[in-house]
Order: sequence, then C-alpha cells, then structure tokens
Amino acid sequence: MSPRVSCIGALSQSGRSVSVFASWGMRVWIALSAVAVVACGGSPLPTDATPGDGPPVGGGFAALNGCIAESEITALLEEAFQGSPDENAVLGKWDNIQKQVRDQGDTVTARGKVFTLVDFIRTKHAQTPLTISAENLVKLYNGLFCFVGIDANIGDPANFWIVYVGDSVTTFVTDDSLSGIQFPANAVLENTVVTARPADSTALVTLLDKYPFVYDWNLSPSQTLPLGVEATVGVCPSAASLAGVPEEDLAALLERLVLGHQSGGGFEVLERVPLPDGMVLQCGEVDAGAAQLSLGQRIMGFLADALLPVPAHAAAVGARAVGGVAGSTSEFSPFGPVDSELRSTGGVGGSTSEFLRAPALLESPVDGAIRGTVGTNRQNDSLPAVTITTYKGTPISGITVAFTTGAPATTTPVGDASVCGADALTDNSGTAAVTCLDFGTTVQYRTAYTKLSAAYTLPEALAGQDASGNPVVTVAPATLNWLVAASGPSTLVFTAPDSGSSFPAGTLVPNRVELRSDLGDIVPLAMDTVTFTLNQHAFLGEVTTLRAAANSGIAMVEARLPVADTGYRFIATARLADAAQPDTAVSAPFTIVPAAPALISVVGTADYGTLPPGANLVTPDPTVMVTDSFANPTVGATVHWTPGGATGALANGSANETTTTTLVGGLSSASWLLGEGDNLLRASLASAPGGAEVFFSARYSSSYSTVNACAPGGAKDAITDYYLVVPWPARNGGIFHSAGLYLSATGAVGQIDATVGYPMTLEASRTYVNEAGEQVTEVHTAEARAFLRGDNGASSVEDRLVTFVFGAIGPAPVLRGGQPDLTLRFVIPDGGYDRRINFNAGTCGPGRCRPPPECDVEEYQLPIGSSTKPYRLSTGLIIQGQ
Repeated sequence: MSPRVSCIGALSQSGRSVSVFASWGMRVWIALSAVAVVACGGSPLPTDATPGDGPPVGGGFAALNGCIAESEITALLEEAFQGSPDENAVLGKWDNIQKQVRDQGDTVTARGKVFTLVDFIRTKHAQTPLTISAENLVKLYNGLFCFVGIDANIGDPANFWIVYVGDSVTTFVTDDSLSGIQFPANAVLENTVVTARPADSTALVTLLDKYPFVYDWNLSPSQTLPLGVEATVGVCPSAASLAGVPEEDLAALLERLVLGHQSGGGFEVLERVPLPDGMVLQCGEVDAGAAQLSLGQRIMGFLADALLPVPAHAAAVGARAVGGVAGSTSEFSPFGPVDSELRSTGGVGGSTSEFLRAPALLESPVDGAIRGTVGTNRQNDSLPAVTITTYKGTPISGITVAFTTGAPATTTPVGDASVCGADALTDNSGTAAVTCLDFGTTVQYRTAYTKLSAAYTLPEALAGQDASGNPVVTVAPATLNWLVAASGPSTLVFTAPDSGSSFPAGTLVPNRVELRSDLGDIVPLAMDTVTFTLNQHAFLGEVTTLRAAANSGIAMVEARLPVADTGYRFIATARLADAAQPDTAVSAPFTIVPAAPALISVVGTADYGTLPPGANLVTPDPTVMVTDSFANPTVGATVHWTPGGATGALANGSANETTTTTLVGGLSSASWLLGEGDNLLRASLASAPGGAEVFFSARYSSSYSTVNACAPGGAKDAITDYYLVVPWPARNGGIFHSAGLYLSATGAVGQIDATVGYPMTLEASRTYVNEAGEQVTEVHTAEARAFLRGDNGASSVEDRLVTFVFGAIGPAPVLRGGQPDLTLRFVIPDGGYDRRINFNAGTCGPGRCRPPPECDVEEYQLPIGSSTKPYRLSTGLIIQGQ
C-alpha cells in the first residue's frame, strides 16, 4: 500500500482513494521521503532531519475545542508558511474558503476545500517541518475544521488522519506504534477526521484486568459510518503490565485479551478479531523482569516494519513478542486491552469437576462433602459460595450465580438435595453464596449424594458476544461443583427415661428414641418402625413387645410396667435406611416402684374360731399385706385397725381405731383382745367405711352360761322404734352378764354396700322397791361396735351378733314383789345413723313361743310404758348370766 502524499493543486478524487498506510506522524514521512518527492514533484526532503520524540504514552497535546477567529487562523497560516513559496497559495486557499462560506453560504464546498488545505499542510509539514509550534499547529487544524462545522478535537498533529469518501481499505497507526485503526473500503458517508490520543487506563471504567495502553479513537463528524460498517481497532498491551504474569499463564492470557471499550452505554468488550494486514503494531517483548520497550526500540521496530518485508519484521520481533489486540466497532471512545476471563473459586467443601468414591468408603461420607441431615435445611451458615475475581484478584460484582442440583456421575446412592434460596448476585467482594440448602427427602439411605453446581450469567454490558453468539468475557471454570451428602437415619438414641429415675407401677413410663443421622441430628422425615422390649419382666398385660412408627424422627410407645423392680432398661431395635443389620439402643436404667396402696389381704387365718374362757388374746397377731393394684407390696402404707362385735374388744390396746404402718413385704400386724361373744376386727386402708378392707373373726365365751335365748328369725324391727323386756335370770337370784342381739342395717336407694362400724349403746334398766321402801330405778349401759353391712334390698342385708357386756349385775335388793324384769333399749346418738339399724324379731310370733327357759322375751313399741300389749313375744338374742 502506498502512503497518501498530497500536494497543493495536485489532489484529486482518485488521489484520495489511495489508502493511507500506517502513519507514525512525521516519522512516517521521513521513512517514505523518496516516495513523497516523486509524488509531489518538489525538492527532496532533507535526509538529516531529526524527528521529535512525540508525546509520551498516556499524555498528549490538549485539544482546543471550539472555533477561533478567522484572523487568528490567518495569523497561524502566516506563522506556518512564513517565507515559504507556498505562503501565498495557502493564504489564497484560505481566503477562498472564507468567501465560499461568507459570500455564497456554500459550507459543503468549503468543507471539502478545508480537507484539501489541511491535507496539504500535513504533507508539507511531513516533508519539511513548518515553522509553527506543535501547539499552534493543532490550533490551526482545529480552527480550520471548526470553521466549516467539524469538531475535529485534534490533540496531536501527528495522530490524526482523514478518511475520504470512496477510499479503499485504509489503515492508520499511532506515532508510537501502540494502536491502530483500519476502515474497510467505502467506510464513510463523508470525509471524516480520525483522531487518536493516549488516555490514562482509568478512561476504561471496568473491573476487568486492564493491560494498558489505552487509546481514545474518535471520528468527526461522528456519524459518518454507514449502518453495519465497522472499523477494526488495534491496541498493544503494555509489556510492562505483562511482566509479572507467570510464564505458564502468559500465552493463555495473550490469547484471551480483548479490547475494552468505553461506549455510550457504559463499558463493553469487543469481539476479538485478528490484527488486520497493514496494521503493524510494535508491542515489545516480555522477558522475566520485562519492561516497556524504549522509544528508540519502538522507532527502529516501526522503520523496519515500514520498509522491510513482513517476514523480516516477524524475525525481528521474536518468538516471545507481544501481539496487539484488535476488535471491530462502530462506536468510538477509549479502547484498551483487558483480560476477558474471570476466575471463579468456591468456598465450603471445595470444588471439582466430578466426585469419586472408593468402594471401601461405602459406609463413610465422602471427604469434603457438604453434610447435612435429610429433612432439614441450612440457611446462611457454612454454605457454598462463589467468588469471582479477575486474574489479578479484583472482585467482580453484579454477576448472577445460579445454584442448581443434580445427580453426581459416579457417586451413589443419589439423593434429592436442592437449593431453597434464590439465585444470588456477587457482592462488592465478588462473592455470591447459597442462602438456603435443603438436604432433601431421601431417607432410604444412610447417606445420599447430590451434586450442587454454580453457573454464571454475566451482565450484557460486561459479557459481549462474538460472531457466533458466544460471550467474549468468560468465567473459568465455567461451573463449580460441590458434593452434598444428605444423611438419613443411622442410629437409635434414647433420650428418655433419665438414668436412675423411678416410676410407679402401672403408670406411663416416659420413653423417647430419636432416629438420628450420622451427624447426630434427628432425621425429621424418618418413619421407621421401632420395636421396644424390656430386659426383665414384661409390659402390662404380660406383653413382651411393643412397636411404634417414628413420627418426625421420634419413636415412643405407651409403656406401662406392673412389676416393681430395679434395673429396668428399654431395648429399641430398628433396621434403619439401607443398613444391613438392625440398629439397637438401650435406655438408661430406671426403677419401677409400687403404686399407691390399693389392696389389702389377710396373711394367715382370718377366723380364729372360739377361744377358751380366760384366753381372749388372739395369737398369732392378725396380719395383713398391703399391695398396689398390681400386687406389688407397699412399704409405709397406713393400716387402720378397728375392733368390734363385742364390748371389751381391743386392737393394740385401743377400743377405738388404731393405725400401723406396713414394713418390708407390705406386712403389718396388730394385737387383738376379744370381748365376750362374736368379735370382728376390721383392717382397712382408709378410716372411712368401704374401700379396701378385710375382717378377722373370733369368738370368746366366758364362764357365764346362756340363761335366755331366742333363735333369730326373718322379721327385722328398727331399734329406734322398740324396746325389749327380759325376765331376770333366775327369778329369785342369778347374775345378768351380757346381752347379744342380732343386728342388721338396711340402706337407702343408691347407698354403697359397705360394712360400717356403728358405735352402739344398749341401756338395761329395772325399777323396784328396795328394802327401805323406796322405789329405785337402776340404769346400766354397755357399749359395743356393730360392723353391719347392708344396702337397699333384703338380699344384701346380713345379721351380725353384737354382744353388749354389762359385767355382773346381781339381784336387786327388793322389799317385795320379787326380782324386776330388765328393760333393754338402744340409746341413739345425735343425728342417728346413716342407715336404719334393725334387731331380729325371732322365729315365733305373739303367743306362739314356748315358755322359758328356751325363749322368754317380749318386744314393745316405744316409748316405754306406752303399751301394755307386747308387739312381739320373740326377739333373737342371747342372754349370758347365771
């Protein structure tokens, strides 16, 4: 390709179509001076001209935006061409441009003439530097373009170019050979000023790693590229910025560098394309401790590039040369090399592309897995996280990280763990974490495995796409994987009963078996059936085995144990998950103690028979055993002893109720001294009648004989309504010792059928005239306790012989009339009794009893003396005397 060499008056449309080769300011024109002389027909350029060093990288001349006065443009032209043969021609061109605009208003024609004039000035300056300063030369160019409405924004006279309508492929390279641009043929709709200026790397607002140099390429007018036409921009990465890259990473980094572009919509990256032919950049070389190439090295490299064949240039660059990075765009602003790859690292459990599990580890979780219990989830605690940074460690925020789960390829069995949180965005530290991980519902295995993967979606402005639609910026590795190990039930653990605790027999013994994972957590979804047995005895009802299905990972049974004993343990058994053998757990030891006293029973004999006269102390002592309702003997229970049936009966020396306490074996005893006649001794667990009670019976007969007796019959008369008249034993003498009556109780409807000990008082009275001629009434009383049982029907009524002992009542000291009869009547306590108390009326009716001594008693209605006719002639009784 030939350089554009324009001369005043020689430029033509065909001349503008010649492509401009890589121009490095006036340095290019020095290298191509021979060609320029032929093209322009002027004098040869001086060969000893020494080019200036040009602007430093990253700097440049200040742009002078806005128009300047026409007179100032004239003065600048005179400064540039003062004393030159071309001075008049240049001023004439400028004058013509002014008239074109001012007089004819033809800006379009004037704009074309400005391009011609500027091209002429550049050519002359390249041949022989003009006498104008670089700063004023920039002011002149910007002023001329601004005069015809073009904001060229030229900052450096060596780094701007012109693309003409109809040009073929056109390539420009900056004067430092660090950046270039190539336009395709017919690239612009109108003549266009192309400028490039070094920019600081901060001109690219991105978190991607930047490898400056950065160049700000602009077109003026800015909208001159037809729709769909793109220019190719190339920029060198800084050799110095690559010096610290490890040798093993350098080649891969250079392969993936792309152009970053500060576009109107923000930062974006461009699809990487090869550097085009003709765009030869001098990017330098990278060695260990490499630094940026010196300016002299760049100059020599450029001259060789411009004058020598390409193979020679390639040889000069060397195998470790840094190549430029190119991208295509239709929007112009700062461009610079950036690293297109982000680095992804994972936290918690590590990451790998796949997971392996050795057969020897079938019973052990895979190392490094994220472990949790089936049926639970974990939130914001030790969960997988992804950190995305650049190669140099700059965190990248705003990247969507999608966490998904699936089956591992090689690790079994497979579980169904899942992410229960939403996709996450990387934060300012470049990190996005799983916020909620559900360990699934797979309870049929002791450990099941799920692969957790993280994939990334880059923001559109950051990602970019190549021609195939693939993202330009990528994350390596493309996914991160973790292994999630979800633990099902593997162990039975008793948490109740507590060690050393005790429970009454028959009560519910607390028991609680947790189905835990190998992590020690309850598996809330476990519903395995657990079998409970005991190490001794059996459950209530002689049941030896109880079963329960776990609910929420907990199994309990309704365990009631009837036998009091120590050292009990529950044994729980279940085959959990995929275990080959059942798992067994043994509870802490506990004790079953007797329940509350509930039963009382006679130990030994309950009926002592008839004791001989003078031996009324019962031997052995009456003894009872107190047990709970499950026949467990109870120690420390209170036994109530109540003697009755005859006056003089004593229990433990008391005529009233006395108590004892059960000892070992639930046993308790009391001494029993009998009274005359039939005796009963009540032993009970409560003082009140009814409930648990037993009775002992015995009979005692003194030396007295029966002097009057009537057999009991079926009729029963209330003791509150009648009195009895008994002849004195032996009409003229004898002793009255005791009276025994057959008593019974009849209850009202609804009363319980219980034996009640009723205190009774029987009064025996007689009236006579004594030896002094005085009428005397004697009253004798005797007390006894009548144990009577009866309800609301005759079928449940029973008679008991109750003996009232008066002692030895001798004959009365009568004056006349013989010994008086005895009148017997019951003294009723205040309030009466809770039942009707009866005495038995005997077997014969009035007028039918045989005469004494077999049966001699008369029954009258109360009050005493109110009737002279007996109600009955017979009452069941036994009179003892002599």
